[in-house]
Amino acid sequence: PFVVLLQITENFAYKVSDYVVSVLPNAFEHMKHHGLDLPRFKYIPNGIEIKNLIKSDINNKDAFKIGYAGTLGIANALKYLIYAANLVKESNIEIHILGNGPEKKELMGIVNDNNISNVYFHDAVPKNEVGIFLSKMDVLYIGWHFSKIYRFGISANKLFDYLASAKPIIHSVDAVNDPVFEARAGISVKPENSKEIADAILKLYKMPESKRNELGQNGRVFVKKYHSYEQLAKKYEYLFI
Repeated sequence: PFVVLLQITENFAYKVSDYVVSVLPNAFEHMKHHGLDLPRFKYIPNGIEIKNLIKSDINNKDAFKIGYAGTLGIANALKYLIYAANLVKESNIEIHILGNGPEKKELMGIVNDNNISNVYFHDAVPKNEVGIFLSKMDVLYIGWHFSKIYRFGISANKLFDYLASAKPIIHSVDAVNDPVFEARAGISVKPENSKEIADAILKLYKMPESKRNELGQNGRVFVKKYHSYEQLAKKYEYLFI
């Protein structure tokens, strides 16, 4: 009964609203079946405050670092990154996972049970310190599971932090949109596929640093143009004119 009440409320909102905004680009495919017409649907994605890049001494480090920063939950599909780490453990590559969450204990168990020596866990830090971690990485990773819900799109906040950090990104995804591909900011692979993740890691590892920097800068330019709060505020302002 509670779910039915929520659906009635949703339908009513679509009927009486001047505009309905979603952070998912394809959400209208759901909303149109519940009373919303296309002119009143507006896609305005999540965004971030663009800050100056944090400088790091990454070039003085021996290891090639792949980083993840965020919640360690089921939706983040991190076990596939860990299995990928095992596939590249003979090379000079490290996986660094920053954050806490319900899956952390299980993920650490996978590392211990498989004697994976190149994965390191770090406790969560305040939001304003995440950029320091990102700046110390060579490549950043974000992954998803296969799920029908992503037919409406994705809009993860951490992805925009990654893009703003000007680091190349490995994106393990199957969704209607892919900001990493759109920005030409890294390599996108299928979800739940450790082999493809490992191949992407090795490809970036062997790539000239100048090319990796180019991918990172592509992401930085993209997020400033389409996902800065300044740009998104203009879109919201337009709705009230």
